Amino acid sequence: MTARQRKQIGARIQQLRRMHGMTQDALGESIGISGKYLSSIERGLGNCSLDVLLAIAASLDIEAYQLFLSPRVRQTDALHKALDPMLAHADPQMLQAILTLLERR
Repeated sequence: MTARQRKQIGARIQQLRRMHGMTQDALGESIGISGKYLSSIERGLGNCSLDVLLAIAASLDIEAYQLFLSPRVRQTDALHKALDPMLAHADPQMLQAILTLLERR
């Protein structure tokens, strides 16, 4: 893995950890590593095994592949995650209004 890839994955882990309201120590403890080691992973300085990445993904309740998504895909993924529950509970009139708005683009 290149240094750039390590930094991107580390930044993604940090973003997801913060979204879950977890400290480095809490996430590290949940997967059996130290907060200091997790910090080095998040900064792109530490190499980690596939087992550690899988454990991080599981603890953050995501699929492992999501750690590797580009920033644009990650942003879209976050928007879908926010919109899906809202759309599931929208009434037919609201859904039609949203569809009409989107079709105007």
